[in-house]
Amino acid sequence: MARRLATNLKDEYLSCSICLDQYQQPKTLPCDHIFCQQCLTNHLTQNITTSKPQVEISCPVCREKTIVKSKGNFDVKSWVKALPTDSLVGSLMQTLNMHETCARSPDVLPKLCKRHGGKPCDAYCFTHSQLMCWECAARDHRTCNVDSADKAKHLVQPEIESMKKDLESHLTRAREMSKSDETFKKTKSHVLKSLQHFERRLDNVFTSAKHQLSLLRTEVEHVTKMHLDERKNFYEAVQSLLELKCSIEISSTEQEAGKLFASLENLKKEMESSVSQFKSIGKENESCGEHYVKFVVDERLQDFLNGYSSVGFIDSNVPGSSSAVDSLSTPRSAPVSLSHIFKRSQSDSSVNDAD
Repeated sequence: MARRLATNLKDEYLSCSICLDQYQQPKTLPCDHIFCQQCLTNHLTQNITTSKPQVEISCPVCREKTIVKSKGNFDVKSWVKALPTDSLVGSLMQTLNMHETCARSPDVLPKLCKRHGGKPCDAYCFTHSQLMCWECAARDHRTCNVDSADKAKHLVQPEIESMKKDLESHLTRAREMSKSDETFKKTKSHVLKSLQHFERRLDNVFTSAKHQLSLLRTEVEHVTKMHLDERKNFYEAVQSLLELKCSIEISSTEQEAGKLFASLENLKKEMESSVSQFKSIGKENESCGEHYVKFVVDERLQDFLNGYSSVGFIDSNVPGSSSAVDSLSTPRSAPVSLSHIFKRSQSDSSVNDAD
């Protein structure tokens, strides 16, 4: 039973989400997610985004971005190595490794005395609860309650059996209590899959929306070209009037009367032609009406955007979670690592003590 609990703890809290094995040199990102040092180094090397003078690092789990200022070449390996190590994770890993070592190599009572040339340790001191050879018993335990090891084993065996039975009852109870962990693990896995599925749907919607917006921009450019083609004659007529105005202003400064009268007849003809062309185009524009372009948002999308507030919430009956405490007006941030959980627990207990 204890071995299964240890395995569940390793799988649930002490496994790297990149390599799915037990942490090796666990390093913590600013978002509190923990990964093996080498796994995180390899991941960031392949997925890092560099934009001088800064580097953008994204968490493999929550995708939270960390901006790191970098003047030159960014050394991913050194940056990951400098990240903090979660002391709680390290302590738990050390404890579990000790437990596994003990499980693989159970303590065996020594059978030979090292003090007296390897004599068999077939005497037992009840006073000091110690196994020894008869020479040790005669020299150092003369006033103690000493008997043969076989008889002692026979006498203490019922006590050991009673302890084993009592311990088994507690482990059976623990086994029943651990069923809730299995339920939580299954529901957690289902929630994470649902979130991933929902995220994919949102990504598809966003990709589709961006594609449609790109098509709409293309359509705006097409309409603009058609508008300019339609107004081509108008702009040519206006250009003709502007050129005529420039010619008239130049002629008005002519000092020699002969040249002035010579150019006047040409100006009159150009004036008549330009004005006639402009009036003709003006009538065409009046009959066609004004051109316009506007963006009409889909009503269902507009209603959705107007009513949007959040993507949802996590429903949980775990003590201390936002949905389990009715008095909380705003949801708490979700725990993202063991250190985060214990920090939050300490802050909660301090609030309760203050009350």
